[in-house]
Amino acid sequence: MNEKMLRALALILSALMLVAMVGCTPAAEEPQGAEPPAAEQPTGEEPAEGTDAGGSTAQGEALVQSKCSMCHTLDRVNSVKYDEAKWTETVERMVQNGAVLTAEEKTEIIAYLTARDAQ
Repeated sequence: MNEKMLRALALILSALMLVAMVGCTPAAEEPQGAEPPAAEQPTGEEPAEGTDAGGSTAQGEALVQSKCSMCHTLDRVNSVKYDEAKWTETVERMVQNGAVLTAEEKTEIIAYLTARDAQ
């Protein structure tokens, strides 16, 4: 490769890294590394049982593991307990911040997290 092509490749790779970093930046009201209150500490990582209106909980759990963990640790996702309205707000904010989810995937994730937190 000649020098001009190497510079172009370096520029493209730099731009892709910047896009990835911006898309995974947490929102201002959710500071990274903040510890949840003691009442919100996880009690374990048992998946919710059965199915819900959005589909099987196994699908929702798999989506959380594959999609949410692109920017967050699973400990962070599992360290809070929200109701459906708060999970919907949170997932929508993540989409605005760059998470790539279909409408069906959003429904599955929200249904899984809501069912998990209702236990």
